[in-house]
Amino acid sequence: MLRLAYVASHLTTYYAQEHDIFRLSKAGLTTLSKDLSFELYAPEPVVTREDAMRVANDLESAGVDFVLLQSSSFVMGDVVLEFAGRSFRLGIWATEEPTKEGPILLNNFVSMNLNAGILKRYLQAQSIPFKWFYGDTEHKWFKPRLEITLAALRAIKRLSQAKVALIGGIAPTFYNLTVIASPVHASSCK
Repeated sequence: MLRLAYVASHLTTYYAQEHDIFRLSKAGLTTLSKDLSFELYAPEPVVTREDAMRVANDLESAGVDFVLLQSSSFVMGDVVLEFAGRSFRLGIWATEEPTKEGPILLNNFVSMNLNAGILKRYLQAQSIPFKWFYGDTEHKWFKPRLEITLAALRAIKRLSQAKVALIGGIAPTFYNLTVIASPVHASSCK
């Protein structure tokens, strides 16, 4: 079974707690975990880079397959750094603003955009893949994107545990089909 972690990140000067973002998101993911068959981890929300490092280390040790890092409100860019380049795959998530007028209460879409920019540009040399999610778990885009992500993760996990053999040689100039195998495997395939 896949292990998915929901990590809420926020700054206390915004209103994620007041708008119950953590509880609602966790409840929605708990329901989806039953429908889509995954194990859900939900550590305490993170605020600082130190919080993020501790949580990311714990999730990596637990063998989590996918971390859904939610910008529950605006959050500093150093938080996403702790989740980048780990053994798990990464999703970044922002919900909608609770109001359409007046002050911006969460500013989480800006934070998700900041995180995407950090992953894509600042960490460009590391080429870290990620997938974005938007809206609460009932939003029309959320579940279909999560279903596709989970299907891909299941395939990746199965392939990583599969044994693949090459019988015969590589056709001349089909260099892209060459794989690097360990000496034990390479000698047994000759």
